[in-house]
Amino acid sequence: MKTLEEMLFIEEQALMKQVDYLEKRAAGFPEGRLKLSRSNGVVQYYFRTEEGDEKALVNKPGSKYKYKKDPDLAAAIAQRDYETVLLKELTDRLKIVRKARKTYEKTSPETSLLRFCENRQKLIKPVYLTDEAYIQMWQQEQYEKKTFAEGTPEIYTIKGERVRSKSEKIIADTLSRYDVPYKYESPLQLTGYGQIHPDFCALNKRTRQEFYWEHLGMMDDEKYIRDAFLRIEAYEKNDVFPGEGLLLSVETKLMPLNMRLIEKMIQRFLL
Repeated sequence: MKTLEEMLFIEEQALMKQVDYLEKRAAGFPEGRLKLSRSNGVVQYYFRTEEGDEKALVNKPGSKYKYKKDPDLAAAIAQRDYETVLLKELTDRLKIVRKARKTYEKTSPETSLLRFCENRQKLIKPVYLTDEAYIQMWQQEQYEKKTFAEGTPEIYTIKGERVRSKSEKIIADTLSRYDVPYKYESPLQLTGYGQIHPDFCALNKRTRQEFYWEHLGMMDDEKYIRDAFLRIEAYEKNDVFPGEGLLLSVETKLMPLNMRLIEKMIQRFLL
């Protein structure tokens, strides 16, 4: 989800392009005015100059006068009048968006705490944290980690954290490469299922949304598949759905971890 500041910036850029496009087109339209009248149920189009001269752009039905037919001129003037109105409305909207951005930038809840002296800051529990402070607090939260059974292979990430498989190491290292904060096997309570330890809990720094990441690495084993299905169903019963708060990666003996898909998921959901 984009922040309001990001949406205002995107809207401003889009409006600027549209205004610039219409302003460039304005110079190529013909001058004069378009007058419409109805005769015997038929709409007639007339071209009128600023001096008041007038001529028909389309012959009147049954008229003995032969007017030069020029429907393209009628369409050009109508298009000009439409784009003139549109340009004014887009220009007005651009002014509003720019004012909103300026007002939004003036209000900075992230720096509210800094308005107090250092000694006062020590007495205050911040309600609104900067992104940096929030990420730091999120990463420093303590939790009880699962233990490793004796004799299991020792596999470590580039951060020196022990994981249970080479695929988990690849995922962890890729998250680190993209500078995505994560917690490995932090506990999560699912109503109706009990406590679990998702492989990863990753944080989107921009939106502050948490994503649980489950790597299903033995999807050619029947019992494993059944347990994985029940686990995913438990997530969904707790309103954590794939693509919303849950990320899934899959692997079998014949189909190893797809690194391109891992990176695409990170780019789409966690950046």
